[in-house]
Amino acid sequence: MHTDVIFIGRRSGVGKSSVAAEASHLLGLADVQHAVIEGDNLDQAHPPPWRSGIPPAERNLAARRGRWRCC
Repeated sequence: MHTDVIFIGRRSGVGKSSVAAEASHLLGLADVQHAVIEGDNLDQAHPPPWRSGIPPAERNLAARRGRWRCC
C-alpha cells in the first residue's frame, strides 16, 4: 500500500491550520481518504503529563501511526 504524507510547518500564526483545513476540504471533494493531525493539540492535557516526565505529543503520534494506514 502506498501512502503520501503532507507536512505543513512554519512559525506560529502564518496560516498552517487554515491551509490544512482547505487541503482537507479539497481532498474530501476528490473523495481522497485522509486525516489532518494538528500537532499543536497532541500535548494538551490536564494535569500536564510532561511534569511527570511523560511526553504526550510523542506518545500520541506513536499511538496514531499504526492507524493512519488503515483506510
